[in-house]
Amino acid sequence: MSKIDWPSVYEALAVTGVMRTTSEDFKVTEVLPMLPEGEGEHLWLYIEKVDTNTQWLARQLAQRANIESMDVSYAGLKDRHAVTQQWFSLYLPKTNPTMAEFISLDNVKILKHARGQRKLRRGQLLGNKFELCLRDVEGDKTAIESRLQELKQKGFPNYFGEQRF
Repeated sequence: MSKIDWPSVYEALAVTGVMRTTSEDFKVTEVLPMLPEGEGEHLWLYIEKVDTNTQWLARQLAQRANIESMDVSYAGLKDRHAVTQQWFSLYLPKTNPTMAEFISLDNVKILKHARGQRKLRRGQLLGNKFELCLRDVEGDKTAIESRLQELKQKGFPNYFGEQRF
Protein backbone atom coordinates (compact mmCIF):
# COMPACT_ATOMS: atom_id res chain seq x y z
CA MET A 1 0.00 0.00 0.00
CA SER A 2 1.41 3.38 -0.94
CA LYS A 3 1.61 6.33 1.41
CA ILE A 4 -0.91 9.12 0.83
CA ASP A 5 0.70 12.53 0.38
CA TRP A 6 -1.81 14.76 2.20
CA PRO A 7 -1.65 18.51 1.64
CA SER A 8 -0.30 20.50 4.59
CA VAL A 9 0.04 24.14 5.55
CA TYR A 10 3.44 23.52 7.11
CA GLU A 11 6.49 21.88 5.59
CA ALA A 12 7.22 18.48 7.14
CA LEU A 13 10.00 18.23 9.71
CA ALA A 14 12.25 15.22 10.21
CA VAL A 15 10.83 14.54 13.67
CA THR A 16 9.60 11.32 15.24
CA GLY A 17 7.76 10.67 18.47
CA VAL A 18 5.13 8.53 20.10
CA MET A 19 1.58 9.83 20.69
CA ARG A 20 -1.07 8.71 23.18
CA THR A 21 0.69 5.98 25.12
CA THR A 22 -1.61 6.72 28.06
CA SER A 23 -4.97 8.48 28.37
CA GLU A 24 -3.24 11.31 30.23
CA ASP A 25 -1.25 12.05 27.07
CA PHE A 26 -4.36 13.48 25.39
CA LYS A 27 -6.50 16.11 27.13
CA VAL A 28 -9.62 17.75 25.74
CA THR A 29 -11.28 20.75 27.38
CA GLU A 30 -14.65 21.92 26.10
CA VAL A 31 -15.17 25.66 25.54
CA LEU A 32 -18.76 26.92 25.72
CA PRO A 33 -20.11 30.29 24.57
CA MET A 34 -21.94 30.73 27.88
CA LEU A 35 -22.19 29.21 31.34
CA PRO A 36 -25.23 28.42 33.48
CA GLU A 37 -26.83 31.47 35.12
CA GLY A 38 -27.05 30.02 38.64
CA GLU A 39 -30.78 29.28 38.76
CA GLY A 40 -33.26 27.32 36.69
CA GLU A 41 -34.68 23.88 35.99
CA HIS A 42 -31.44 22.39 34.65
CA LEU A 43 -28.53 21.18 36.75
CA TRP A 44 -25.27 21.68 34.87
CA LEU A 45 -22.28 19.54 35.81
CA TYR A 46 -18.74 20.27 34.64
CA ILE A 47 -17.09 16.88 34.65
CA GLU A 48 -13.60 15.54 34.15
CA LYS A 49 -13.61 11.98 32.91
CA VAL A 50 -10.83 9.53 32.10
CA ASP A 51 -11.26 6.60 29.68
CA THR A 52 -15.02 7.18 29.75
CA ASN A 53 -17.49 7.30 26.88
CA THR A 54 -19.69 10.45 26.82
CA GLN A 55 -22.91 8.60 26.01
CA TRP A 56 -22.30 5.97 28.69
CA LEU A 57 -21.70 8.70 31.26
CA ALA A 58 -24.90 10.51 30.23
CA ARG A 59 -26.86 7.28 30.86
CA GLN A 60 -25.17 6.86 34.26
CA LEU A 61 -26.06 10.44 35.23
CA ALA A 62 -29.69 9.86 34.20
CA GLN A 63 -29.84 6.67 36.25
CA ARG A 64 -28.40 8.33 39.35
CA ALA A 65 -30.72 11.35 39.01
CA ASN A 66 -33.69 9.04 38.38
CA ILE A 67 -34.57 10.77 35.09
CA GLU A 68 -34.90 9.68 31.46
CA SER A 69 -31.73 9.53 29.36
CA MET A 70 -33.22 12.14 27.03
CA ASP A 71 -33.22 14.60 29.97
CA VAL A 72 -29.41 14.55 30.06
CA SER A 73 -27.66 16.57 27.39
CA TYR A 74 -24.15 17.56 26.34
CA ALA A 75 -22.65 19.73 23.61
CA GLY A 76 -20.64 17.01 21.91
CA LEU A 77 -18.93 13.67 22.15
CA LYS A 78 -15.39 13.62 23.50
CA ASP A 79 -12.62 11.11 22.97
CA ARG A 80 -12.95 8.06 25.17
CA HIS A 81 -9.25 7.31 25.49
CA ALA A 82 -8.32 10.68 26.97
CA VAL A 83 -8.78 12.99 29.93
CA THR A 84 -11.72 15.20 28.99
CA GLN A 85 -13.53 18.07 30.66
CA GLN A 86 -17.05 18.80 29.50
CA TRP A 87 -20.45 20.07 30.61
CA PHE A 88 -23.61 17.99 30.98
CA SER A 89 -27.06 19.35 31.79
CA LEU A 90 -29.79 17.41 33.56
CA TYR A 91 -33.43 18.45 33.49
CA LEU A 92 -34.33 18.48 37.20
CA PRO A 93 -37.09 21.07 37.72
CA LYS A 94 -38.37 19.78 41.05
CA THR A 95 -35.34 18.18 42.67
CA ASN A 96 -32.02 19.37 43.96
CA PRO A 97 -29.80 16.29 44.22
CA THR A 98 -26.65 16.25 46.29
CA MET A 99 -23.43 15.82 44.38
CA ALA A 100 -22.86 12.63 46.39
CA GLU A 101 -25.25 10.90 43.98
CA PHE A 102 -22.84 11.51 41.11
CA ILE A 103 -19.36 11.30 42.61
CA SER A 104 -19.26 7.53 43.02
CA LEU A 105 -18.54 6.92 39.34
CA ASP A 106 -15.08 5.53 38.58
CA ASN A 107 -12.83 7.83 36.54
CA VAL A 108 -15.33 10.71 36.87
CA LYS A 109 -14.87 13.89 38.88
CA ILE A 110 -17.35 16.76 39.17
CA LEU A 111 -15.37 19.99 38.90
CA LYS A 112 -18.28 22.48 39.04
CA HIS A 113 -22.04 22.48 39.21
CA ALA A 114 -24.66 25.19 38.77
CA ARG A 115 -28.29 25.67 37.82
CA GLY A 116 -29.27 26.98 34.40
CA GLN A 117 -32.40 28.26 32.64
CA ARG A 118 -31.80 26.17 29.51
CA LYS A 119 -30.51 22.76 28.64
CA LEU A 120 -27.18 22.32 26.94
CA ARG A 121 -27.69 21.50 23.27
CA ARG A 122 -25.63 19.47 20.80
CA GLY A 123 -23.15 21.65 18.96
CA GLN A 124 -23.54 24.48 21.48
CA LEU A 125 -19.83 25.01 21.96
CA LEU A 126 -17.16 27.35 20.70
CA GLY A 127 -14.73 24.46 20.34
CA ASN A 128 -12.31 22.31 22.25
CA LYS A 129 -8.81 22.92 23.57
CA PHE A 130 -6.40 20.06 23.11
CA GLU A 131 -3.21 19.09 24.93
CA LEU A 132 -1.13 16.36 23.39
CA CYS A 133 1.96 14.85 25.00
CA LEU A 134 4.58 13.47 22.63
CA ARG A 135 7.02 10.97 24.06
CA ASP A 136 10.45 9.87 22.83
CA VAL A 137 10.72 12.86 20.48
CA GLU A 138 13.75 12.80 18.19
CA GLY A 139 14.81 15.45 15.69
CA ASP A 140 16.41 18.87 15.33
CA LYS A 141 15.52 20.65 18.58
CA THR A 142 15.95 24.13 17.03
CA ALA A 143 13.60 23.25 14.15
CA ILE A 144 11.04 21.84 16.59
CA GLU A 145 11.15 24.96 18.80
CA SER A 146 10.81 27.18 15.73
CA ARG A 147 7.79 25.21 14.50
CA LEU A 148 6.15 25.39 17.92
CA GLN A 149 6.53 29.18 17.91
CA GLU A 150 5.04 29.31 14.40
CA LEU A 151 2.09 27.18 15.52
CA LYS A 152 1.61 29.41 18.55
CA GLN A 153 1.40 32.48 16.30
CA LYS A 154 -0.55 31.09 13.33
CA GLY A 155 -2.46 28.18 14.84
CA PHE A 156 -3.12 24.73 13.46
CA PRO A 157 -5.63 24.26 10.64
CA ASN A 158 -8.75 22.19 11.18
CA TYR A 159 -8.28 19.50 8.55
CA PHE A 160 -11.54 17.80 9.55
CA GLY A 161 -14.12 20.54 8.96
CA GLU A 162 -16.72 21.53 11.55
CA GLN A 163 -17.08 17.99 12.84
CA ARG A 164 -14.72 15.08 12.40
CA PHE A 165 -17.46 12.51 11.99
